[in-house]
Amino acid sequence: MGALMALPGAARAGDLPALAFVQIPAQADQPATFDLGNTIFAGRYMAGSRVVGADLANGAGSLRVISENFAAAADPSFSYDATRLVFSGKEQDDTPMRIWQVTGSDPGPRLLAPLESDSVQPIVMPDGHVVFASLGAREHEEHVGVGVPVLHPE
Repeated sequence: MGALMALPGAARAGDLPALAFVQIPAQADQPATFDLGNTIFAGRYMAGSRVVGADLANGAGSLRVISENFAAAADPSFSYDATRLVFSGKEQDDTPMRIWQVTGSDPGPRLLAPLESDSVQPIVMPDGHVVFASLGAREHEEHVGVGVPVLHPE
C-alpha cells in the first residue's frame, strides 16, 4: 500500500526529489489516528508510515525521509509545475493528520492546514490551490456508518 509520485528530473525545483513514496513499517498494526481507524481509509494511514523521496539517477543511494520526526505521514503529491510537494502527516502521536508542504527552498515541511481534525489526500490544483479531504464535518455514509472525509480547499 502506498502512493508513488514521480517527476522528470529537469522539471523539479530546487531540492525536491524526483520521486516520492510512502513507506509503511512491516509490523504496522495501528492506524495513525483513532478517527481514521473508523473510516474507509483505515488500512491506508498507519502509525510509523513516512514519506520518502529519491532521485531517479541514484535511486537507493539518494533516499531521503521528507517527513523526518513525524509520527505518521502519507499521500505525497507534487504540484503540476513541480515546485511543491504536499502530503498528510502528524508530528506527534496525539495530533491529527494535517496537510504539509515542502518546496525546494524550504528547510523542512511547512504546515498548510492547521485543522483540529484529520486531513488527508492533498492535491495541488493547476491554479495553485490545495484541495484535501477532512474528517472535520463528521459526515458519515448513510448505510454503514463509516466516516467519509469531505473535500476542503486550502
